[in-house]
Amino acid sequence: MSTATHIDKQIQKTNDFSSVSKYSMCAAGYVDDRFLQHFVAKKVKRAPTINRGYYARMKAIDTVVLDFLNNANECLAASDEAGSSRASFAPLNIIVLGAGYDTLFFRLHDQHSELLERFTARYVEIDYLDVCINKSLMIQDQAEMKEFLYPPVAIDSVDHDGHTVVLESQNYALVGFDMRKTTCFASIFKQLRLDCSAPTLILAEVVLPYIDDSYVTEIFRTMAQVFENALFINYEQVEPTDPYGRFMMQHFERQKTPLLNTHRYPTVNSHLERFLSTGWKATACLSVSEFWSYFLPEEEKLRINALEPFDEHEEFVENLRHYVLALAATGDCFDIIENYRSPLSDQELAKASQRAAAEVSDVAAVPVSDRRQAVNGVVSDDPAPEFGLLGHASTEVKLLKSSGESVHVVVLVGGVPKQHEGKIVCGDGKIVCGDGDGVCGDGDGVCLMHDLGPGMNRIWISSAQLDKTLKRSLVQHAVVPHSTLRNTIFITGGRTSPLAPNLVVYAVEFSLDEVRGVVRFSVKKGPKTALLNSEQGSIRCQALPLADDVDVNMALAVQSLNAELQSSSIDYFHFEMKEDGPTVTQATTDTSYPARFASTALWGPRRVVISGGLRDDLAVSNIFLFDTTSDDWPYLGEMTFPRFGHTSHVYNDHLIVIGGVSTVDRALPDISVFNLVTKTEKHFRMRFPTSASADKDKKEPLVMLFNHTSLLISRNEPKRIVILGGGGNCFSFGTHFNSFSFYVELSAIL
Repeated sequence: MSTATHIDKQIQKTNDFSSVSKYSMCAAGYVDDRFLQHFVAKKVKRAPTINRGYYARMKAIDTVVLDFLNNANECLAASDEAGSSRASFAPLNIIVLGAGYDTLFFRLHDQHSELLERFTARYVEIDYLDVCINKSLMIQDQAEMKEFLYPPVAIDSVDHDGHTVVLESQNYALVGFDMRKTTCFASIFKQLRLDCSAPTLILAEVVLPYIDDSYVTEIFRTMAQVFENALFINYEQVEPTDPYGRFMMQHFERQKTPLLNTHRYPTVNSHLERFLSTGWKATACLSVSEFWSYFLPEEEKLRINALEPFDEHEEFVENLRHYVLALAATGDCFDIIENYRSPLSDQELAKASQRAAAEVSDVAAVPVSDRRQAVNGVVSDDPAPEFGLLGHASTEVKLLKSSGESVHVVVLVGGVPKQHEGKIVCGDGKIVCGDGDGVCGDGDGVCLMHDLGPGMNRIWISSAQLDKTLKRSLVQHAVVPHSTLRNTIFITGGRTSPLAPNLVVYAVEFSLDEVRGVVRFSVKKGPKTALLNSEQGSIRCQALPLADDVDVNMALAVQSLNAELQSSSIDYFHFEMKEDGPTVTQATTDTSYPARFASTALWGPRRVVISGGLRDDLAVSNIFLFDTTSDDWPYLGEMTFPRFGHTSHVYNDHLIVIGGVSTVDRALPDISVFNLVTKTEKHFRMRFPTSASADKDKKEPLVMLFNHTSLLISRNEPKRIVILGGGGNCFSFGTHFNSFSFYVELSAIL
């Protein structure tokens, strides 16, 4: 088998995967499609983020298809009013390129027949011959599909100038054809007797990236020349060079189905130029993230939110941002294009221009070795394994040696760890956990220390070590250091699933084992209680210790609740460490923050800066100050780049924002620094040494800045921000874990 033939076979397999995923989405209640089950041999339940991704894809396309049919009906009605003479039924064409096992033809006749009843519609599906033959057999085997094919039904296996009409009825044709033979399109349309002056919809759903651009250009040009009143819908991948996009591109490379044109047309705007250069007269292109935010009705979003537990919003937005809904039109279809012009207001467009003009400077990001480090500071010569972690919490504790010397240790708690062959590597490559007992190191209550850069060490306590009764990883929780016992932390909030909030407060006490060179810890559980509204589910918790001369261990918790509540609750709570475990007293406030997934940072002992967040499916850029002494909410300003899922710190009146994702931007800076006094801003793009890359070609390492934590280390020089973990579940492309921790020196960004 030649390389080209092998790639073609692999491309055909993407149809099978897509059909299984679409069926999973339909079975979960996202879309009503009773026909898809007949094209799926193996029924698999996909993850919610995959279901949502395929729903967004189908919904975006269906929305435009229905607009096309409504527009055709309106043009017909206008023609009737003008007294134009015509046949009793008007012609209309729908052409689907690379149709695979798509069921749009059957769904339209089943659910929207009223839009087709005034037309002699010709529906043409084109794909590889093998795919068409299989689809034809499946259709003929199911009466509920055959009933929509108007007789006569002809079955043909004869090659006609490079194409084969596998199945044909009066309203439907299935054509086996290699679309790289672009000169054959004219003979196909002639044989099928298509009226080229009729309203014509051409749909290409994630098919053109697999075809060399020279052929795609000819397809665009041919369609623009042949059809007088046409609408072209092209749905495909964009943004291949940012971390998520690189991970996406690597996935298709691994599958032996490389995306051939995505680097040539990397942005939404490049697809506008692509259409205009091939003869189309009007175009409108938007990311699917923009479609979701601006074109999906709110009541539909509420319906989707209620279908299944979901809290992977950063990953979902990143997925939608990496697909484009590209539209082009000729003739009477111009009006449809106008429906999908930029939905932004003049004010929002001005902000977009400001973002585009913002200067982004490079800043060095320094990876740390993460090698095993003993209490005496000796670092192992053995290379450290990759240590990936998502959704964890982190803080710093100070431990004392017998000599009185202090050792500062960064503590990571919980989160979802990266697995190697079914086991979690958390030590020096020889120490593993994941065999059922959840024990890391050489015994329960023992952690190995690892090098985290100058004067820093880190340890990790897995969810199983924290609490063996936890069935799944604890994520999105908060860690608060004890105000006087520097070797003790409290852990609160978070969840093990969107429907299983953590209702327990834990206290963890650490000590050094200088003989064995490890850190020991003991865990005490407080009483189980519905802390801080956590019974409402989908909990993400951030907690900040508040300094108080009288009331020690007072903290402020900011929690993002479920999707129905588009805000974050704000509550005070007080920890107390007793002999039998921690207790907590809660004091609710009468206020909340009007967004979810914002970031909090202390500005002095009793002031909290809250930035960004997600509100009504749009990232916001507001910065507010919550003064805990008065419960006032002064407005501090607005970031240039809206974002959510980020982390933040305040140092010397500067708000330092790290990572996150945006629903509106395609080039979000890694770090932004906002001066809280002067309201000025600086932006930075992190640059890593290529030696830190795991890629064979030594490209810059792939680092995703969400589901991470960060710590401001300012007790010694060089002062720095350490970024720990991060990554996420990237649609059907797999899960990415950042493979190392790193830091950025404050002097380079302030």
